[in-house]
Amino acid sequence: MHLIHTWSDLAGLDYDGLDVSKSVINKDFQPSPRYIGDPYNKQQPLKTYDQLKK
Repeated sequence: MHLIHTWSDLAGLDYDGLDVSKSVINKDFQPSPRYIGDPYNKQQPLKTYDQLKK
């Protein structure tokens, strides 16, 4: 979640950098992948949260 986009959407602000697809309250919200792992460890690549076994 991108808090600044949600807060701006709630406040009714509109500016060049606003991306309403990152606002959780907007109908155009698009979820982004959630990565897990150590980005500095090249031996084990990052995984997305959805790739984890349940």
